Amino acid sequence: MSNEALQPIVCQIFKSQVQLAPHPSDVTPENRFLVIRGKHNILRWILPVNPKEGLAGLQFWEPYDLASRIKWNTILTAYKLGQLHHLPGVQTIGVDHVDFKQWSHLTGRENQMAYTPVVYLAEPSPRQKAVVFLVNPSRQECQFVGKFPLGAIAGRKINHEAEMLIHVGEQHAGIAPSLCHQNLLNGTSLQTAQAFQGTGRALTTQHVEWLLQFHSGKRMSVLAETHQLIQRLTTLDTLPDPIQRWAIAQCERLNRHPMEVPMVIQHGDFAPWNLKRLPGGALFAVDWEEGKIEGLPLYDLVHFCFIQNYLRGQQLNIVPILLKSLPVQNYIQALSLSPDYLRWVFRYFLLDYWCRQLEERDEAKAQQFYLAIQPILAEGD
Repeated sequence: MSNEALQPIVCQIFKSQVQLAPHPSDVTPENRFLVIRGKHNILRWILPVNPKEGLAGLQFWEPYDLASRIKWNTILTAYKLGQLHHLPGVQTIGVDHVDFKQWSHLTGRENQMAYTPVVYLAEPSPRQKAVVFLVNPSRQECQFVGKFPLGAIAGRKINHEAEMLIHVGEQHAGIAPSLCHQNLLNGTSLQTAQAFQGTGRALTTQHVEWLLQFHSGKRMSVLAETHQLIQRLTTLDTLPDPIQRWAIAQCERLNRHPMEVPMVIQHGDFAPWNLKRLPGGALFAVDWEEGKIEGLPLYDLVHFCFIQNYLRGQQLNIVPILLKSLPVQNYIQALSLSPDYLRWVFRYFLLDYWCRQLEERDEAKAQQFYLAIQPILAEGD
């Protein structure tokens, strides 16, 4: 990647009159960074050359599939040994005229302390964002996590997550990052960083107990949710008429089962990579961009199990699996739900998740998902 292509990205991260040096050796070591590119030469990481600082931010990253974990472990090993710059796809850059105390675009205030950034860039899409892990170089620990938008709708997503963190923090402190600062106009946020470990990929009783705390005591009609989904689908101008009619017909099938269910706070992206375990053993959830204050019970459990099978290419009709799952049965019993409702929310989840991809203009993923769920939703027609 040329310096001309990198320059606007680096300026957006640092928000100051930075310049890329013609040669990395032209700047001091603390101003040198390693650029890691992924598939199709897409920029994914910007790391400080000093691994003691960079690793403090990289601890928050956990690849999902086996191939990615193997590649990631290779990168970490090379980084620790100071040899990362020798790997294919890694470039060393020098950043000149940078002030490591100047993070007011994320923190909302002038800083007295310098922070070293570890930067992750999501895959290019309308919701693409940059995540900046601000590392205290003297303590070699990440203290804050900043987010700023790169894609067209990323700012809206970041702002929504900020509002969710405020609500969750008021009702259930300590189970999610605390919001430190939000800029509604720019779509940026700053959150606290928390030391944690991964939770594994199996659904456990602890997951269920964690979700049960979100029961608000109120009840909601599922018909209102399907009516809202129909409205969303009818406003999609990129959806061909036959597919739109098919989708609305599927929603009408959901309307045949009027039910009232408990209202819960919904994470919306409840998955192993967004769930962490704190030093004391408690669960901690990050990435609340898809959260809902008035959400459906079982939605998060369906998402947890389905999304893993989908990414692994495993069985997609997970209803029989869920009905045999002891944690899921415990959840159903605790909220007095029925097996019929589980079947209903599974079908609703498939349509809602697909509709969300369409709304985000992610046509390729939406088409792939549509082809995967069409046979499942056709069962029983």
